[in-house]
Amino acid sequence: MGFPLPRRDGRPGGRAGLGVRLVADEGGLGPALSSTTDALELLSQGIARSGLRPGDEAAIAIDVAASQLSLGSGRYVLRNQGEQLSTEQLVELIDGWRRTYPIVSVEDRSPRTTWDGWAHATRRLEGACNLGDDLPRD
Repeated sequence: MGFPLPRRDGRPGGRAGLGVRLVADEGGLGPALSSTTDALELLSQGIARSGLRPGDEAAIAIDVAASQLSLGSGRYVLRNQGEQLSTEQLVELIDGWRRTYPIVSVEDRSPRTTWDGWAHATRRLEGACNLGDDLPRD
């Protein structure tokens, strides 16, 4: 099953020809891709194929959901890529994505209670909209 890639000019955009799978705990469906980079590349191609200017007329917002990736003690696992990263490495990875793809917003880039991670990410990801909707209230 593929999914449509609409174009700005109304012409059919074709289909990527990718299967879908559950990709979020809320029941979200997404294409069966092997890495986050593949997803960002596919989104960027869709923006380009639509005729919109990447980062200007269309951009990408990501929800890292770092709490879901956390192994504790400042370690994170990217299961689909078989990697374990430190807080600094995760932030560097996100920053690399942001510099390569038209990402304008990064949500939950550090676990709920890892304040040092939030501070580091805020400094490193300056210029992106940094959101944290999973932060504790106390």
